[in-house]
Amino acid sequence: MLKKIKIEPIFFVLLLYILIVVSYGIYSYMSARSNYLDRMKDKLTCVANNVSRILPDNFHDKAVNPESISELEHRKNSEVLSDFAEKVGIMQVFTAVSRNGRIYITSISKNDKDSEDITPYFQEYFGNTELIKKCLKSDRKIYNRQDKCGGIYSVYVPEKTEKGRKYVIYAGISLQPIKAKLNLFFWRSFIISCIFIILAIPFLVAHIYSTKEHIEAFQDLHEILHNRTTDRTAKMDKKIKEIINKK
Repeated sequence: MLKKIKIEPIFFVLLLYILIVVSYGIYSYMSARSNYLDRMKDKLTCVANNVSRILPDNFHDKAVNPESISELEHRKNSEVLSDFAEKVGIMQVFTAVSRNGRIYITSISKNDKDSEDITPYFQEYFGNTELIKKCLKSDRKIYNRQDKCGGIYSVYVPEKTEKGRKYVIYAGISLQPIKAKLNLFFWRSFIISCIFIILAIPFLVAHIYSTKEHIEAFQDLHEILHNRTTDRTAKMDKKIKEIINKK
């Protein structure tokens, strides 16, 4: 019973300590994850906001039908956007307009900078058209995560020309480096939490041994006092009997 009373509190303290360490690890990971994703959002938005500055002046006031932009000008725009995307570490950027319920590409970076293949000007877009339509209708930027084909994290930003023509700028980044960074945050938080938990083990062991030694010392003292009390009681009984016998 004595042993149970002495040992239980330290395990309660240890459990509380582990819960605090685990809670801190989770908070640390979630905080790092949130801050990193916010930086990715800011990066995508910044890239998208600069696309209209890279394209020729009043470009989307002219890009209204398949004949508006020559193949040479479109190829030049594609090269400029490809260089820009490579420098800022973006997977792809493009601009698009909506005509009669359909979405058409007006400018786009190449998937492979060294490739000569370029998506034709004013080619109909069959990707996530609903998001583009929603972006144009709500006049608000939309972030999207797509886990297919390795994963893409992207933003759709609505823009309007001086003449009031609406178009959308898209910027997308691969999820693979983002996932790798988030995994790094997770394992770092996990390892730090484990280190703090491991550091508590020596103190627990020391306390257990110290408690055990105190218990054994107390038991020895109790046994000594018990023996002395028994001896004295026996001596007193003997003297009492001698006094009674003399009478």
